[in-house]
Amino acid sequence: MTTWYIDQSGKWEGSQPTVIGISNHSNYSVMIPSYSKSKIKRCLYKFEQEKNRSNTGKRVRMFAYSIFLSLRGYFRAEDGIIIDEEYVGHEQAIRDLIISLFNRFECVSINPRSITFECVGRESKCHIIAKQTLNGFIKPDRVLGLDDYFSLLDRTERIRRRALETRIRRRTMGE
Repeated sequence: MTTWYIDQSGKWEGSQPTVIGISNHSNYSVMIPSYSKSKIKRCLYKFEQEKNRSNTGKRVRMFAYSIFLSLRGYFRAEDGIIIDEEYVGHEQAIRDLIISLFNRFECVSINPRSITFECVGRESKCHIIAKQTLNGFIKPDRVLGLDDYFSLLDRTERIRRRALETRIRRRTMGE
């Protein structure tokens, strides 16, 4: 079992890049550059607009998508995740979305108790690597762009459309 420690530097709502620092037996960072972030925000906000979510809800969603994309391909069902407290009060929404994304896209069933939220602290490896990457002292191991997020939204949109079409067909058949 591996425990993944996650910290974010550069909030989604800010204009600077966002970096997700990850540590376990090794350390790495994932950066979302400012120019990609603005495109991702516009795309996600347009997609989420129909659902009338608050801006905080959208930021929380982007944070959860970023964690998923950062751990995708590395995370196993028996692993644990400790996430720094970034969006206090929204822990359950973040946990549920991460579980849903891994289940849907990676076919990994995660125990909800394996995802916890704690203050990882300034001395933690994940915080240090995220901060150093944000400040330009080290290069990110991976850079996320619109295509990475769009693949999640595109699949989600198709699932949502299919469900909507099924509901419409049921209504018309029932009448």
